[in-house]
Amino acid sequence: MHISIKATNYELTLPIREYVEKRCRSFEKFFSEKEDPHVSVELGKTTNHHTSGDIFRAEMQLTRHGVLLRAESHGKDLYGAIDDAHDELFREISSQKEKRLTRWIRKAHAVKEMIKGLRPWKK
Repeated sequence: MHISIKATNYELTLPIREYVEKRCRSFEKFFSEKEDPHVSVELGKTTNHHTSGDIFRAEMQLTRHGVLLRAESHGKDLYGAIDDAHDELFREISSQKEKRLTRWIRKAHAVKEMIKGLRPWKK
């Protein structure tokens, strides 16, 4: 898994980099060993002159099977924004996996019915 991290209006420190990499490694369980997904993470502050409110932003993008999955979160602290974006992207990956499996099962049922002669062949 390739992870690229970019910081905007914020200094990227080693503890933050390690935290983001640790959170992104949890996505590996969705991929086989031959898959090599790419995760892009952008962290930063939305503004330089505000000191309170949702000023931190985390955006994660993952490319898998030609599909771009994206999650963005704003928060009062950077770690909270990273966690929220991670959870949202985790849900999107799970949803995409379930959709692919459902499509495969539906096609398998259609083939089985075709073999039995219950349904005509569709092109």
